[in-house]
Amino acid sequence: MGVQRALVIDPVGTHGEHDRAFDRLDDVGQADLIDRPRQRIADGGDSADRGTPEDGVRDATSAYLAALEHGRWVRACGLMTRAARAEVAHAADSCAGALSSGVALPREELASASREVAGAPVRVRGATATIGPLGSLPQPLRLRRVDGRWLVAG
Repeated sequence: MGVQRALVIDPVGTHGEHDRAFDRLDDVGQADLIDRPRQRIADGGDSADRGTPEDGVRDATSAYLAALEHGRWVRACGLMTRAARAEVAHAADSCAGALSSGVALPREELASASREVAGAPVRVRGATATIGPLGSLPQPLRLRRVDGRWLVAG
């Protein structure tokens, strides 16, 4: 991921005790808290097995970029693997704290990357995938399938 120009969107209360508790959840627990209730409401059931793996990678990438673009740091961290969260949080008290302090790309660049997801090349190899490169990112975004969920790995 790497450190980029600061994206300063830090609404009151976006990081702190709640995020530290959230960071302690495993990847599956976070994905369950964030995604499954919304998916069940939207499609009447569990959508983890619907569509192609490439569709799943695009959906996970779109959700991740949208969370970053809108300053939803906890949600963005929940869409990352445990290792990716640890990498991002190395200089902060939590993943969300690091994202809110400027690790994410600027909003305009995230919006540009988001627009490219639908037509971006996707490579799936077993439980790993890449998409892109997207926007101004020089390398494709890496994802990993963890217990049936695509999560951003870096």
